[in-house]
Amino acid sequence: MAASQRDAIRSFCLRSLSRREHGRFELKERLRGQGYSGREVDEVLDELVAKGWQSDERFAREYSRMRIRKGNGPLRIRHELRERGIEDVPLDDFIQDLYSDWDELIEHVHRKRFGDALPDTYQERAKRSCFLQYRGFTPEQIRTLFARMTPSRRP
Repeated sequence: MAASQRDAIRSFCLRSLSRREHGRFELKERLRGQGYSGREVDEVLDELVAKGWQSDERFAREYSRMRIRKGNGPLRIRHELRERGIEDVPLDDFIQDLYSDWDELIEHVHRKRFGDALPDTYQERAKRSCFLQYRGFTPEQIRTLFARMTPSRRP
């Protein structure tokens, strides 16, 4: 491999990484878009990983934090990380460790979208459930939210 091509690949990667974290798969795709591919790309990426300049775990952590701030639940975050080539990180434990109060987040997301009013019909409850599932919350988290919202009935 020509040293100039290797330097160009490394330079492109470092410019990208200086702006924000990138996963290995994402960098590889961006390099492919720039016309680079093959063994040279893998060698440069291996070098960046060895030096600690690129880390899939660091990327996953930053990406997950960003998605949590936007109100996404653990299922959606896990799915999006897998789409971005993050497979080596144990995502279930990782996401749970990163953010522990999913009940608070789902309540915030629900309140922001629907206000404090309880769903008054089955159709409204289903609509809200679909929205929360789309945002990546588990059915159990949604049931827990609705159970907390429902006033207890006393005889």
